[in-house]
Amino acid sequence: MVAALPVALVLIGTLSDTRLRALRWWAAALAAVYAIPLALWPIGPDPAPSLSKDMNPVLAALIVATAIAVAIANHRRSRNSSRSGPRAGTA
Repeated sequence: MVAALPVALVLIGTLSDTRLRALRWWAAALAAVYAIPLALWPIGPDPAPSLSKDMNPVLAALIVATAIAVAIANHRRSRNSSRSGPRAGTA
């Protein structure tokens, strides 16, 4: 389950760092979207040896889209926080 590691890191990182509070909903959505095929995999009628072989392509696309949304939200958050900080040359 190496593929779950990046999702877990995103979720744990956003929950533990107060500066990333705006990303918590996005990280929770990513974890939930990843948990759906992970939960469906072992209960399937004939589970494949790996999750990637058993996952519906629509669910894979949903995971990718949600991960991209998390990345965009993080990028927008960092751009907005750098704009609202003190400007160089002002006292």
